[in-house]
Amino acid sequence: MSAKIAIMSYRALTNFLSDHPSLLDLPGVDVHIESSCLDDVLSFAQRLEDSREIDVFVSSGANGRLLSKYLHTPLLLIQITGFDLLQAMGRLDTARPIAVLSFDVRIPFLEESLPCIVGNLFQEIYYTRDGLLHTMDRLKKQGVEQVIGGSMVMEAAEECGMRSSFIYSEDSITRAINAAAQMALLRQRDRSQAQWLNAIITYSYSGIMATDAQGVVTTCNPVAAKILGIRPEAALSQRVSALIPNTRVLHVIREKKSELNQIQKIGKVTVITNRVPIVDEHGCADGCVLTFHDVETIRKAEAKVRKKEGGVFQARTRLDDIIGQSRAIVQARRRAYRYASSSASVFIFGETGTGKELIAQGIHLASSRAHKPFIAVNCAALPATLLESELFGYEDGAFTGARCGGKPGFFELAHGGTIFLDEIGELSLSVQARLLRVLEEREVLRVGGTQVISVDVRLISASNADIQRQMEQKLFRPDLFHRVNVLRLTLPPLREREGDVLILAKHFAHMYHAGFDETFLEGLFSNSLLLTYAWPGNVRELRNVIEAATALYHEGCTPGALLLDLDLPLCEGRVPPALARKKTDIARELGISRTTLWRRSKGR
Repeated sequence: MSAKIAIMSYRALTNFLSDHPSLLDLPGVDVHIESSCLDDVLSFAQRLEDSREIDVFVSSGANGRLLSKYLHTPLLLIQITGFDLLQAMGRLDTARPIAVLSFDVRIPFLEESLPCIVGNLFQEIYYTRDGLLHTMDRLKKQGVEQVIGGSMVMEAAEECGMRSSFIYSEDSITRAINAAAQMALLRQRDRSQAQWLNAIITYSYSGIMATDAQGVVTTCNPVAAKILGIRPEAALSQRVSALIPNTRVLHVIREKKSELNQIQKIGKVTVITNRVPIVDEHGCADGCVLTFHDVETIRKAEAKVRKKEGGVFQARTRLDDIIGQSRAIVQARRRAYRYASSSASVFIFGETGTGKELIAQGIHLASSRAHKPFIAVNCAALPATLLESELFGYEDGAFTGARCGGKPGFFELAHGGTIFLDEIGELSLSVQARLLRVLEEREVLRVGGTQVISVDVRLISASNADIQRQMEQKLFRPDLFHRVNVLRLTLPPLREREGDVLILAKHFAHMYHAGFDETFLEGLFSNSLLLTYAWPGNVRELRNVIEAATALYHEGCTPGALLLDLDLPLCEGRVPPALARKKTDIARELGISRTTLWRRSKGR
């Protein structure tokens, strides 16, 4: 399908185009010429626009000025240049006065530049055809017999018996038509892309919705409409909050932060949804795009993938997924990013619950091994004899109960990728010796085997124990520690991550679909000792507390009452006395004494 332009011209321009047909020979573009003036040209142009047949209009002079006020389709005006005027004057007697007549506006550079070349040059403007004829008559009485202008001026000059010259040059007309052709082709391409995009949205297996900056639905495909239980067109121009009461679209638009892989209930359907703000080049949020995936459909697809691919080990958490804005966690993430570019062994030290495996996954996914396996092994979870065979594999008949044909170990399965040994300090000395050899020789010898197997594996290990003390007690080999402790990363405990407790709490509350809102959660923390609690279990303990809070919350519940139900060790003797005094606020909110509060917290 060809792009289309319409040239809205009048006599002089129409005749010029008829004399230069090569100007209209444009590959992939059809040209329509309409020769009319003012009110007539407007009615013709509006009919063409209503038919949606024209991609770009081209016009000049009075016609162009009029059309620019009413058309919505792109309009290109033929521009007047100094070269045009010089060429037009060349066709007249420059020793005698010349008047340049233009519609509605003056030509800005005319009186500043050209009088230096032609002293008898001046300009007049007109607004109507009758006004033009009146001006021509006045000029003629003043002794001006030569005029320069567009088609209407040429026609009026002929009626008045004056000499005239067409103001537009072939170069300006050619430039305008070529520019219009390029614009028309671009619009055609954009229209084609829009049709493709519409087809993709319409026939996608995912539910797709889009809103404007106020949360009003602008797009809704059939899958999304089916989940909502309405027709697609019925969703348009509706506020998304009226269709999905528990949506967070306005929050996403306001904060300009995506919310990905969120589980949400829409009516009776459970979906996984992504909410992504539409942010322009100036950083302003213009709307939001939502995608919905029916959980049941995902479960069926996942079952097929698992059946096809078997035991593929993959990391899921990226470093950017590690939540927190405190200086301590930001520095840890930054260091982890730097470690990702290296192939050296990494040792992660951190208290229990600080997220050592998540950081290990993030380092793997930020490295060149991201598309290879990531295998995590808890060294404290398996007996030494079983752990050895799991790490290094075994041959057929290596021991009683061994699988027929043998079994590859985790190091073989992690070939090309990363193996994460959590609680490495729990390894027996015999397993430590075998591990050291694997790291130094890059070879694995299965239990009961005689053939070495080359492996390319990056090791990330972790511990919450004092490895230095274990080495002093001869429980951990110093040579192995120096081999695994090439790049060291210490994760901060939650008590040292200033400001992150509430951020993490909000995240977990949203993850567990708490019935209370963020205001209630902020009240739970601001009116209690939770923000000053030491959190010995770190992030894992905080997550458990929020999960318990979501289970215990009920309509009409207050933050103080919920804190009491949680039965946390926040009473006297478990926190500094100065902090314990804050319980007075909770007791006052519940209308009981602090002693009663303490007694109830102990279950008495």
